[in-house]
Amino acid sequence: MSEERHFPDVSGRPNGPLDAAAWDARWKRGETPWDQSQPAPPLVAAVARGSIEAGSRVLVPGCGSGHDARFLAERGCEVVGIDISETALARARELAKRDGVDVQFLDADLFALPASLGQFDVVWEHTCFCAIDPARRDDYVGAVAGALRPGGRLLGLFFLITPETGPPFGATMEELRHRFGRRFSVDVLRRAEDSVPARLGREAWAEMTRRP
Repeated sequence: MSEERHFPDVSGRPNGPLDAAAWDARWKRGETPWDQSQPAPPLVAAVARGSIEAGSRVLVPGCGSGHDARFLAERGCEVVGIDISETALARARELAKRDGVDVQFLDADLFALPASLGQFDVVWEHTCFCAIDPARRDDYVGAVAGALRPGGRLLGLFFLITPETGPPFGATMEELRHRFGRRFSVDVLRRAEDSVPARLGREAWAEMTRRP
């Protein structure tokens, strides 16, 4: 039986395959409009106000070329970035080496994380949730909760858009509260005020705490 929905579903439907080969092909063709060549401004602001502390162990799923992961590592976090595109990971490693930043970049699937990674203090979400098939969103919530220690935190940006097809796939505030509220205390959920100009008003900023 399908889940009763307590929220408007605005995500859209996939317009093509979403497997590792498809994502790697996009990276090889340079079709990466999600890559802003800089850390996300809301992440920079969050670190400045102490929402992610130095020394935190942070997982960055769908890390891409690693701009957010490098930024967090430069601020004293122990960072593991994962992606399913080898081309993206090669770029991430190249940039980390260029900048002299210590980040562990792994070819790994969020839905099948190696047990050897253990649990994290923080998961930083940025353009991963919007890239998976919307049918797997509850799986995403479970995977992130499983990656965090009890009391660990999920911080991130979520697209508030209504595409007919994707990726990116959008969400609503109601959906985010409904899905994540099962496993997390939703501490902050508001429109991001400091997104890059092209996304201003189209992203939600979230801070959530994993329940025991």
